Amino acid sequence: SETAIKELGRCAARSPDHDTTLPLSAASIMLSFRTMLSAELSKGWDATIGFVMGPEHFVGRVTPGEIAIRRADPAEADVVFTTDPMTLGSVVYGGRPLADPESDGSMKVAGDRALAERFVRLFVLPPKTERPASS
Repeated sequence: SETAIKELGRCAARSPDHDTTLPLSAASIMLSFRTMLSAELSKGWDATIGFVMGPEHFVGRVTPGEIAIRRADPAEADVVFTTDPMTLGSVVYGGRPLADPESDGSMKVAGDRALAERFVRLFVLPPKTERPASS
């Protein structure tokens, strides 16, 4: 079930062996959004967010506690991010300011700027677990 997959994703993200520098696919980052969306931070949300990553296009509808993502043309979305998965991940999970990848051309943001700035802060990685001490 999707609930089990989300829990496995949270568990993997907490692992001390989780390597955030490994390449990330477009589908993987979309799945991570569904797993890591903060129910608390998404209260009051009802917005559509588009993603263009090369030939792959997605639209996510953010509502309180949920982001429903489908492959679709993002032309009608409130905000559209055009970038690659690693750059998007560096902003969403690494806390990199949007202006940084925009300034070097690795990301374009179209639409509601304030919404874009809020969207990238909706996701929370769980804290890493401690590595067991070796004896």
